[in-house]
Amino acid sequence: MNATSVAFAWQNALVMVAFFFVILVVPWLLVRDAARASHGAEASDPSRLFASDREKRLWAWTGAVVLAIYLTLSPAQRLAAALRERGMLGPTTWAVFGILAAVVVYRWAKTRPGTLEVGAGLGVAAVYVTTLIRLPVPEARSHLFEYGLVGMLVYQALLERKESGRRVPAPALFAIAATSTLGLIDENIQRFLPTRTYDDRDVAFNALAATMAVSAVALVRWARRRRSA
Repeated sequence: MNATSVAFAWQNALVMVAFFFVILVVPWLLVRDAARASHGAEASDPSRLFASDREKRLWAWTGAVVLAIYLTLSPAQRLAAALRERGMLGPTTWAVFGILAAVVVYRWAKTRPGTLEVGAGLGVAAVYVTTLIRLPVPEARSHLFEYGLVGMLVYQALLERKESGRRVPAPALFAIAATSTLGLIDENIQRFLPTRTYDDRDVAFNALAATMAVSAVALVRWARRRRSA
C-alpha cells in the first residue's frame, strides 16, 4: 500500500470516527436537553430568528447530523463492504443501535417517567425492534437510525418554536416532510459518487425513518402530558 492509499485510508477512518461521534453524542444531548427543558417555553421576541436558545441548539445539532451523513456517504459504503466481507456488518449495526438505545434509555430513566410514559416507550421499542428484524439488509437499518435522529431533531425544534409563541402549523407533518426531503437530497448526492447509486427504496426508508421517529416522539410526549395533567 503506497503513501497515498494510506493517507486516504486514514482520512476515511477519521471521517467515520467523526460520524459515529456525532451520531451517538447528539442523541445523548437531545435527551438531556429535553429533560432540562421547562414544561412551557416563554414567549420570544418576534424579531429573533430563533424563538429560544434551545431551538437554536436543536437546529445546530440537526445541521451537524445531516452534514455528518452527507460527508460519510462514500466512506460508509467502503466500511460496509469491509465489514460484510468479515461477516461483521449485521452485528456492528445491532451494536450501534444497542449503544444508542442504552444512551437514550439511561437519560430518559433519569426523568422518572410515569407508567403511561413507560408503556408508550416500550411500545415504541417493540415497533423499532420488529422493523429492524424485518428490514432486508443491514444497510437499510442505517437509514432508520440516521434519518430517525434527524426527524426527532427537526420535530423537537419545531415544537420548541411553536411553544415559544411562533406560528408552526402541523409540526409533525412538517418535520416528516422536511426530513424526507433531506433523505431525497442524500440519494441524489449519491448519483455523483462513483461508489454509490440512487435508490428509490432508500428514499422510502428515509421517509419511513422520519415517520416512525416523529410518531414515537409524539406518542411519548402525549403520555408525559397525560401524566402531568
